[in-house]
This record gives sequence, C-alpha cells and structure tokens, in this order.
Amino acid sequence: MPRISPLLATLLSLAFGPSLCADPAKDRRRPTEFGIIFQMGYAGDHFPQEPKAFETLLQAVKAANYNTVLCKHTPWREELCRKHGIKMMVDLLVGDHHVYKSPEGAEKLCTSLRKSETIYAYHLWSDRMGGKVAGRNRDVANVQKWDPNHATYVGDYKASEIPGLTNPDLVGYYDFHWKRGGH
Repeated sequence: MPRISPLLATLLSLAFGPSLCADPAKDRRRPTEFGIIFQMGYAGDHFPQEPKAFETLLQAVKAANYNTVLCKHTPWREELCRKHGIKMMVDLLVGDHHVYKSPEGAEKLCTSLRKSETIYAYHLWSDRMGGKVAGRNRDVANVQKWDPNHATYVGDYKASEIPGLTNPDLVGYYDFHWKRGGH
C-alpha cells in the first residue's frame, strides 16, 4: 500500500475538515479541491529548469494521480500546469519570491497571481518554528493581504508550536520519523 506523505495527509484533513472562518461560503482562500501534492523538496528549486523536461514531469505526475505540485513559481511553469490540469502550490521560500527575505518580490508575485485559477496555495513554512511563530504570523497576514483569494500553508513538526499561529488557512503537522529515528 502506498504511503501518504505527512504534508498531504495534513492538507487533506484541513482542506476538507471544518472551516475555521465564520462563513465558509465567503472564504475564497479555502481550497475547493482535494489536494494530492507532489513535491521534490521545498525552499529550493528542485524541479526541471527546462519547459520540456518540466512538462514531461507534469505528465508523469498527472498519470500518478497527483493534482498539485509544490514548486517555485515561474510564468511558464504556471502555464504548463494549467495546460495539464495541475494546480500549483507556490513555494514562497525561494529566491526573489522569498516571503521574509524578499517580501517585495513575494508581494509582487502574490499580487500578480490573485486571479489565477492554477494556484492551489502558498507554501510559507515546513519546519520547526522554534521562536519564529511571530514571523510566520506576519508572513501569513502579508500573503493574505497580497492575495486574498488563495490559501496560505504553514507546517511544523513540533505540535506544541502550532497553537501560536493566529490565522493560517492551512496548517500541517508532520514527523519525518524515518529521518530522526523511530521514536
């Protein structure tokens, strides 16, 4: 039986669990589709850099029944995702669009994607927050202001840190136990 990634399991439960907003019908950020997310890591650009190779990968991703990819945004990648009916979870922990190292670039990107039907959500964090919860709350608020139409995602592997988040759209808990030991 195939294993479901912790990120996927979390997104599935949150995207289709009870809404945290007062009126779910008015919550434009909440994904309306069941997100099965393919990723090759985050906080870096691990996908093919050439359009033909990326398109070949998208075709394999779709054939494997994924419907979303987590990757750095480029206009040509967005167009290829749209062409193949794949949603994009935009990684905002990369280069010119880094949500807290380059907020001007992130704002420009998020503002430009407000009306895109290809965007699933924005990936803002997937690691232990430690003392950085205030920073993640800032990032969530900024991205929600820049693009009120798409969800924000914050993940953490320390469950005790998650309650410090004040208004995320999607929250994830994961534990890469195979990396840190089977405890």
